[in-house]
Amino acid sequence: MIKKNILSILVTICLVTCFSMYYVHVNISISNSKTLNSNLIIDKENSTLNSNSDEIKILQLTDLQFSSLPGAALALSSAKRIITKANPDLIVLTGDNVFNYSGKKHLKILIEFMDSFAIPWAVVYGNHDYGSFVSIEDQNKLYENSEYCIFKKGSLKNSSGNYHYNIKRNDEVMASLIFMNSGKNGFNEAHVKWYEDVVASINNVASLLFFHIPLEETKIAYDKYLSDNKDIDGLNLEGIHHQKTNVGLFEKVKELGSTKVIAYGHDHLNNLILDYEGVSLCYGLKTGKASYFTNELQGGNLYTVNIEGKIDIERIYEK
Repeated sequence: MIKKNILSILVTICLVTCFSMYYVHVNISISNSKTLNSNLIIDKENSTLNSNSDEIKILQLTDLQFSSLPGAALALSSAKRIITKANPDLIVLTGDNVFNYSGKKHLKILIEFMDSFAIPWAVVYGNHDYGSFVSIEDQNKLYENSEYCIFKKGSLKNSSGNYHYNIKRNDEVMASLIFMNSGKNGFNEAHVKWYEDVVASINNVASLLFFHIPLEETKIAYDKYLSDNKDIDGLNLEGIHHQKTNVGLFEKVKELGSTKVIAYGHDHLNNLILDYEGVSLCYGLKTGKASYFTNELQGGNLYTVNIEGKIDIERIYEK
């Protein structure tokens, strides 16, 4: 009996110590974040980012999967190193921002961390965001109430988080950023119509499109590269888990000619960048050591957009 009580006490002490270390680690990650200087000024009301530079750097982080797991605390440290290294004007989280069974406190910690850099940041939803104990509606409110997050719920029925922002330089649009919610399984026809309307509204300026789950065209492009014996930029270490139904979004992208880059996450062990039919299909680098990962592919993608609409892509590795 005494041995059981001692064991129970030791287990309790270990659990309390682990959780204490976790929250200390999280708080240190937030308090030690470096305030960055962005070239973008947020105008949420007009969905505009006003630039004071001819060149803008956009950092994509993906699949942080922030939750109460011990590895999630490391996600903040990883993200901080990558953000500091890239020194971006804007950060985009491309889904699975939190993980299954995460609570409101976890999402609030993530938002506080992102806001601590004092630069604009955007977010789209991934499949695991729907597994949180926090409803999507409540997640919408938390993101919209953030000081630096430019997220908008949007007007598309049954799909939150479809929105866009124009980057303006001297009152002229130099590029547009389009954010879409691929949900748990993928898009439907309404998403394609919404995208078409957005591109029409921005007069076909160069745009970047961000969401979570890759399109089927990623697999089609990869297979074509293999069959043509073309050099492939990046690795495919787990197969390509694309959206289940192809509703023609890529065909619409190709037809309209605005979007030059499509960026997503979802597959943690892939970092392919494939030029296909005039569009760069880009896996973001897995960010943080929550869920499965490989150290070699930890980091983020940096997209540099200039005033002529030219877009350069660089991988920023954590190490």
